[in-house]
Amino acid sequence: MPSFEILILVLGLILVGSLIGSLLAFVLRLRDLFRHDAPLPSKRGAKRGPPIFVDGSNVMHWGGDGPSEVPLRLVLSKLQENGFSPVVWFDANVGYKLQNRHMGPRELARMLPVRAEMIHLAPSGQPADPLVIEAALAEKARLVSNDRFMDWRAQYPGLRAKGVLVKGSVKGTKVELTL
Repeated sequence: MPSFEILILVLGLILVGSLIGSLLAFVLRLRDLFRHDAPLPSKRGAKRGPPIFVDGSNVMHWGGDGPSEVPLRLVLSKLQENGFSPVVWFDANVGYKLQNRHMGPRELARMLPVRAEMIHLAPSGQPADPLVIEAALAEKARLVSNDRFMDWRAQYPGLRAKGVLVKGSVKGTKVELTL
């Protein structure tokens, strides 16, 4: 009889170990799925979509309840669904507006569906507007913002070109963009 009890004990330990291993693998997979600063999964031979620049300091106000990462997440996801690779620019104070502390690209990437390399902050004391405008025009890309950039139109006449500026709105979880 003692050998039968040992066999049951060994089988029980194997079963418990297997369950713990499966649970750990599941938790690690969930962590990887929700970690936004990790490299995005790509298929072999798949190409990235064209860049589209995002005025993050403007878009974070699209929800209507003050600055929030929620409209940013929704807009960035919508752009990716439409085949674009978003490049986001923020004013240096974005972290203070969102979480009352300084935040760099890596911290912002943890809350947004883009990699840290695709997030840029203007130097302290300098607005992000001319930087995101220059970057978008240099790449001949579109720029997502509801800002009309009136202060910058004389310096950047390319803003007047049809289709350069992409306007939008966020209502609840619904995103409207003039793509």
